[in-house]
Amino acid sequence: MADIENNNDDAKNSTTNKPFIKINRKKFIYFVLILFVICLISGIIVAIVLEKADPREKYPNGRPVFPGKEDAMVQIHPLGGKIKIFKSDDKNKNNRAIILMPGGGYGNISGNWEGIDWVPLLKSLGYTAAVLHYTVPPKTPDDPLNEVIGAMRYLRNTTNGWNVESGLIGVMGFSAGGHLASTAATHIKDDERPAFQILYYPVITMDKSITHKETREHLIGLNPSQELIDLYSNEKQVTAETPPAYVCWPDDDRIVSPTNSVIYVEALKSKGVPVHVKNLKSGGHAFGFNVDYKYHNEVVKDITEWLQDMDKVLTEKTS
Repeated sequence: MADIENNNDDAKNSTTNKPFIKINRKKFIYFVLILFVICLISGIIVAIVLEKADPREKYPNGRPVFPGKEDAMVQIHPLGGKIKIFKSDDKNKNNRAIILMPGGGYGNISGNWEGIDWVPLLKSLGYTAAVLHYTVPPKTPDDPLNEVIGAMRYLRNTTNGWNVESGLIGVMGFSAGGHLASTAATHIKDDERPAFQILYYPVITMDKSITHKETREHLIGLNPSQELIDLYSNEKQVTAETPPAYVCWPDDDRIVSPTNSVIYVEALKSKGVPVHVKNLKSGGHAFGFNVDYKYHNEVVKDITEWLQDMDKVLTEKTS
């Protein structure tokens, strides 16, 4: 009996000596909630700091985006710019190309409705189509233009075999991509200049009262000099040598002011540059090749007819 009692005492002592942490449930919940609030506030502070920082510093190495499928992806600039190339059909080719430049405010690259969705139409008209994925945001203001030049040089190199033997290349841009296309049309000189420009709801000027805020900040920074503002205000860069233009915009665009298109058209006309205007009553911003857009068929018909007319003009010039 004595042995049994001793064993019971040992069992009690061993149970009593086991470590035990008692957690106050209410205090634990409070602790978790406080931790969550601290993390939330920290995240908000970081977001505010990043938003106020120069947007080009957010991604110092660039952030190219490549949606969709392609016939070929080619890097054409050491900074990271790439083009997706869709070669024209050998039995239906005009030996020319069009480089498409999607929008995105120079902060990202927009979707296929401003890029590869246009490819079947352009190929049906005999063009090799190339979608430019320029590095965003650019590290310096001239980076996007240099990537356009690199793309044009690559396509013009006949040894690459992209059916661009004529060397004639048009540029086609949407929103901020429209700014880039108009930059190529007004800044590139002599034989490297594009053959024509097609602009949909483009950003044109860097004038703070008219431009698209994010496009301006991503391209030329928060505190640009007046010289830089003027240089990338493309309505101020038009000359008599600027290539023919097609400009399309809706009057109800609330993202990019239609004034951008209006002042560019006026500048082109003042220098005697041929310009075709397609002014839509409505549609908002970024309709691109959206087949559900109520004026889609009208837009496609209009650009098709203009390109067919341009084809005749270019053929006469090169014959």
